[in-house]
Amino acid sequence: MMVLAEVSDLSGVMIMLGAIVVAFTLGRLLGRRGRAPGAPDGSSAEEQIERIEEAGGRVLRDIESLGNETVARAETRLRVLNEMVLRAERAGVASESENGGELAGRFDEVYRLADEGVDPNGIAERTSFERGEVDLILGLRARSRSVRGAREKGGAP
Repeated sequence: MMVLAEVSDLSGVMIMLGAIVVAFTLGRLLGRRGRAPGAPDGSSAEEQIERIEEAGGRVLRDIESLGNETVARAETRLRVLNEMVLRAERAGVASESENGGELAGRFDEVYRLADEGVDPNGIAERTSFERGEVDLILGLRARSRSVRGAREKGGAP
């Protein structure tokens, strides 16, 4: 959900930038409205306003298209991450040392750095994992610990 929040923030920023560009351009051209009929490009104020409105419409359509594309990419990445989580849970990758698994051993450096208090960005910089992968690994570790703790207490996972 954090990814989607960032995407909507980006779309909002892009729309605001587009609106500012349109407003600035419109303001500059409207400032020429009081000039004599012999404007530099020979067009009337109404024609200039019409061109600005058309340009503004194109800018807004481009911004909307970019926003939609960004949201679609984020949703795709979210689906991929969810699939990774499901596969990891099914394979038991979340366990630190459960069954002495080879995959769990790959995460030892991530676990060690997290235990030392290094933040996920720092862990990603020091390992071969991306920031999202570090978050996933640590999230699965926390989840497996809570499930294991519930089992030890005799509760359901």
